[in-house]
Amino acid sequence: MKLTYRQIEFLTSSEVVQKVLDKATGKFGLHLYRVMSKVQQEAEPFRKQFKKIVDEYGKKDENGNIKINTIGNQQSISVIAGKEIEASVKMEELRNEEVEINAEPVVFNVDDNSNISASELLALSIILKEES
Repeated sequence: MKLTYRQIEFLTSSEVVQKVLDKATGKFGLHLYRVMSKVQQEAEPFRKQFKKIVDEYGKKDENGNIKINTIGNQQSISVIAGKEIEASVKMEELRNEEVEINAEPVVFNVDDNSNISASELLALSIILKEES
């Protein structure tokens, strides 16, 4: 199964996905756990590449730490003046990069997994396959 790093980033940071992982049982739960373990493994190279971009383009304070901007609940990295577009392009290229995950989509049967809400199904839809 192919996923973009954007999808991997979402799956590994989503509270909704974590909630389903915590409550999923049976064959569905086991398969979901196995797929998410492989997704987590693929998240590490993404995080390393992301950190390289941040280190290259992020403004640093006097201690060498990346400056963070906070607006409301949102945080963003402060980027070196004049490098915003270049940094943004590199981030988007990284997030859109596809990676092969050595796993089949998780088979979902509506009858067997009725305790999963529509919003949870939507969050997992990129790794689900409805049983026919």
